Amino acid sequence: MTGLSTAAILTGLGGGLLTLFCFKRGKKRNQFTRRNIEALGNMKDFLLSSSDGESTTTLFSFRELEKATNRFADEHKVGTGGHGTVYKGMLETGLTVAVKKTNHVDISGSQQFLNEVLVLSQVNHRNLVKLHGCCLETEIPILVYEYVPNGNLSEHLRGEKPGTHLNWAKRMQIAIETAEAISYLHSAASPPIYHRDVKSANILLDHTFGVKVSDFGISRLMNQPDATHVSTAVQGTPGYLDPEYFHSYHLTEKSDVYSFGVILLELVTSKYPLDFNREEKEVNLTAMCVPQIKKGNVDAIVDPKLLNAEDYAETRHEIEGVANLATHCLAAQRDDRPCMKQVTEELHHIKGASQWRADRPNENEFGPEMLEKLSYFRQFLNSTQSSAKLPTPSGSAANSPTVSSRRPQNSTTTTLM
Repeated sequence: MTGLSTAAILTGLGGGLLTLFCFKRGKKRNQFTRRNIEALGNMKDFLLSSSDGESTTTLFSFRELEKATNRFADEHKVGTGGHGTVYKGMLETGLTVAVKKTNHVDISGSQQFLNEVLVLSQVNHRNLVKLHGCCLETEIPILVYEYVPNGNLSEHLRGEKPGTHLNWAKRMQIAIETAEAISYLHSAASPPIYHRDVKSANILLDHTFGVKVSDFGISRLMNQPDATHVSTAVQGTPGYLDPEYFHSYHLTEKSDVYSFGVILLELVTSKYPLDFNREEKEVNLTAMCVPQIKKGNVDAIVDPKLLNAEDYAETRHEIEGVANLATHCLAAQRDDRPCMKQVTEELHHIKGASQWRADRPNENEFGPEMLEKLSYFRQFLNSTQSSAKLPTPSGSAANSPTVSSRRPQNSTTTTLM
């Protein structure tokens, strides 16, 4: 692998460094696709201004990646999606990596792969998948990520990972860590980043069920600080699409909030966002769940494995809190949805309130005066649970558009326009 970073190469585009780089690679310089070099060159000003030229994305040779994956052998495949196939590989350094190679050659595919390089080269968060580098020697770049060994959230919720069960504690951890990652993209990354394809299949899990949010191929960077939205063709996955974005073509941070609301419903129910095997009125998970939650009938939608768990009496309060939070995220109008920072705070609040209930002392040990104080505090705690921290939704997004796809997590990204 070369010791030069992507940012260093981009700095030299139009100057002497690119020539030096190609010279160092000798005969391999002709293997580079000019389109990839030029595309990265077009991105260079923005990349350097936003990351101060400190990108640590390494350029790999095609030969290195062939060797790491045994020539992209089938036994090394760990996943296939709409944008490419992912292979498990081991570099000469002993580092295990995930190598993403496109399934087909087209301009949009090249743009999406390069977009991932752009986005992931400038972010650093423990719950975002790390991009180790890329290879530009193929017509469509090949991406090299950290290897996340435990599949994705969708697989675990549907029982596609044998021998594992996501209890509520793990689901709550996943909800919080995913919210923190998206909140980072919206509020801490510079410039802000809208993921645009938040879904359970893009939430990778490690051995401890720690979250790694992935797949930034259609993400958008908000490089205009005062802009309230990005006008763009609709892209995303059916079942997760923000209905307001669908109708207005205005992408905002609240579009990711809506998609995250669907994930919260998945965590509570373990059901697909779209399933045409369900009754017509329940094909869309949002349409199925929101009315029940608003009626206070959360038990009717809870995953039976959670409902029948021994600790359900203790976890029920958290599950109800998460379900109610989901309805706010799924409000039909984006102005009625919380931002991801508020969502993250509310999840911590729900977790903290539940922990207090679990750790509270035995009330039989106290006299009337202390019991009165405990009663007052409990009333206060319950009132804050439904306080005005979050905006009240003016209506659910149950009527959001549905597209014929039973398992949107594994479908290709839908582009409308």
